[in-house]
Amino acid sequence: MSYDTFPLALKSTIDKYAKQLADSKAINYLDLDGTLLQATLLESDQPALGWSLSTMVESPRDPMWYLEFEIGGITSIDPAQYTALDIVSLVRSVFYQGAELPIMDYSGVDQPTERLGDLIISSTSISPQQFDRAAGLRMVVVQARALRF
Repeated sequence: MSYDTFPLALKSTIDKYAKQLADSKAINYLDLDGTLLQATLLESDQPALGWSLSTMVESPRDPMWYLEFEIGGITSIDPAQYTALDIVSLVRSVFYQGAELPIMDYSGVDQPTERLGDLIISSTSISPQQFDRAAGLRMVVVQARALRF
C-alpha cells in the first residue's frame, strides 16, 4: 500500500464497520459525508445509522495518524431517544476505548487480503442530541490513532 492511498483505506475501514453494524440491526445506514441519499434517509421515519469523518491527519507524522469521527443513530419518531441510544450502544460495542481494529482497503470490488495497519480507539463520548428539521441524531464521537505498517 502506498503512502498516498492509506487515508482511503482508513475511511473504507470505518465504512465497513459502520455498514456491518447497520446490517446487524437491519436498519438503513448513511455516510453523512455523502449527499446522494441524505435527504431521503434524514426525512424517513425509519431509524438509521449515520457516520461522518471529521479529522484525519498525520500525527506526529506518518506512519502514525490521528482521526476523529462521529457515528450513531438517526431517528425521527423517538421521543425518549431509546432507539437512538440503542444504536449508540451497538456502536460502542465495536468502537470502544481500547479497541484495536485491522485497517484494510475495502474500497474496491474484491475483498482485501492485506492488513495495512491498526486502528486503535483512544476515546469515545456520546454527544448531545442534535436535530435537523425532520430527524434527530445521537452520535458517538470517536477519537482514534492509526498505525500504518
